[in-house]
Amino acid sequence: MKASFMKKPYKDFSEKRPYIFPWIKANIGNDDTSLKPYEPLGKFIVESNKSEFAGEELELFGVQFVGDLIVLFAYDDPDDSSSVSLIFKNELPEDFTEEKLISLSIENLLREITFELFPTNFGGCMLVADGNYEVAALLCQSSVEFVTQYLKDDLIITAPAKAALFFAPSSNRQAIEKMKLVASDILNDEIKALSTCLFYFDKERKKLGTGTEVAGSE
Repeated sequence: MKASFMKKPYKDFSEKRPYIFPWIKANIGNDDTSLKPYEPLGKFIVESNKSEFAGEELELFGVQFVGDLIVLFAYDDPDDSSSVSLIFKNELPEDFTEEKLISLSIENLLREITFELFPTNFGGCMLVADGNYEVAALLCQSSVEFVTQYLKDDLIITAPAKAALFFAPSSNRQAIEKMKLVASDILNDEIKALSTCLFYFDKERKKLGTGTEVAGSE
């Protein structure tokens, strides 16, 4: 499925509500590094390219996530699997804040999307969903904690593409370097490329953060 900046035929919010999901993107258009996790990005404007909205500026809901990742929100129409449409502020009730939208989208994600964990040949594991929401699993602490239990360690994480989320145990340097090579190969595909960051999850503090970039292999 491909994200679209085009509006679909109007549906009441109550109809859309169960199928609004977090849509992870690389924050390539904002150099503000002072934003904290889940802090609103501010006025995030997209110019519509659909004829009836030509030239109209549409404001998206968006929040900073971690590293070079941001969270937008998308309606994934259960009756049309060909595309998803990003959520604009004017589509939601006036009192519907970014905080409420984050909670709703994660709740929907955990209910509707099946995540599976598979071992990899580099000594770590990868999370598989439906090709759109793998990296969104990082928003679900229970999913990340499950991986720490599987690998019995803190985690080093790469998210080189929307459908590619890899984990290596933080104490296994060889596995980390091999994982970084896999991520680098994926990042060479500019169409699929998402994040160049290495992420770190501390299983005791239950906190997700960032390290060096994938390209910075030692």
